[in-house]
Amino acid sequence: MPFYAVTMPYSEYPRTRAEAKERGMKRWFPGVPCRKGHVGLFFVEPSTCVECNKEAKRRYKEKDPEAARVRAREQSQRFRERNPGYHAEFQVGFRERNAERIAAMKETWPSCQPGALQAAYQARKKKMLAAARQRRYGLLPTQYEALLVAQEGRCAICRTDDPGPRYESLLVDHCHGSNTVRGLLCVRCNMGLGMFFDRPDLLSAAAEYLTAPPAYGLFSPDRHTPHEA
Repeated sequence: MPFYAVTMPYSEYPRTRAEAKERGMKRWFPGVPCRKGHVGLFFVEPSTCVECNKEAKRRYKEKDPEAARVRAREQSQRFRERNPGYHAEFQVGFRERNAERIAAMKETWPSCQPGALQAAYQARKKKMLAAARQRRYGLLPTQYEALLVAQEGRCAICRTDDPGPRYESLLVDHCHGSNTVRGLLCVRCNMGLGMFFDRPDLLSAAAEYLTAPPAYGLFSPDRHTPHEA
């Protein structure tokens, strides 16, 4: 199946419809204006001006956008059914014809440099996380950074600099009643507070329990010794 790029110059197209049919191409260039004054390509079947066809499609979309989308999907589906391997073959042909151009683009485009995609992914992920903090807690990125500096980059409770498994930054801890931000915690401490329902009395009771477990007064200290921090 012959291929042609959209940017192929007009001089490389067949000058007659019959020649285009012989070469198996779908477009040809007559070199004269159409009835509406467009100097450009013509379709082989039907023999109509490409620009006129685009204008008709634009008018149809403006008149009934939803019907235009349905019609486009149906046409695309019918084309894929009639030409199952067309797009894959077209991509291969395009890469073969434009190998030098693609190589030059890869050398100059920032997105094609080594590590560029990973860096872009991390930057987008960081931006989305900052937007989520602002949306949920009203915490601006500058406020998060200021809080992080005030805590020396560590969890406000256990003082670790490790956010926890699958996390790259400390979590925002907030009051569930007023939605007020309280500080930055690692995932373990944040979950721990949630397990105790954010109640200071339960946390104090837990601390007393660890300091003086009731079993220490009932069993032999040789078998059960207090936990040493």
